[in-house]
Amino acid sequence: MNANLFKAILAMDSYNRGYGEGIKLPVVLNTTKLGNATIASQSDTTATGQPVLAGFYGISYQLAGGEKVISYRGTDAGEDAAAYPIAVGSTGTAQGRMAFEFYNAVATAQNGYISIDPRLANISLTGHSLGGGLAGLVGENDNFNITKSQVM
Repeated sequence: MNANLFKAILAMDSYNRGYGEGIKLPVVLNTTKLGNATIASQSDTTATGQPVLAGFYGISYQLAGGEKVISYRGTDAGEDAAAYPIAVGSTGTAQGRMAFEFYNAVATAQNGYISIDPRLANISLTGHSLGGGLAGLVGENDNFNITKSQVM
């Protein structure tokens, strides 16, 4: 299968995992597979967790060849306004900050050691709708050290 098509499938799969999923599919980290991708991690899915309250969801997959893929979910009903600042490249939103935090968590956990520079990690990004915007924002930004205090 074409790699780009498979990553588009992973982007759509994020809607069926975590919280508020469209189709309830199980997630057992490091066990659940979709094709040659194993689900490695996901953002917080507890009802009181900050990502859920902000409408954010990210999931990472480990591919058979060693590459990781992060898929960001798009907006859910009532959260469309969160997409507008991201569309113009703003990292000053809760979802923008969480997208960077999730990327950093995946990058530093890669191969069981702390990665010195997350830009050197073997990670591809994908997403649908707002998730595609988050993937583009993280992929094009050189500052992977955005902290809560820097977010407006």
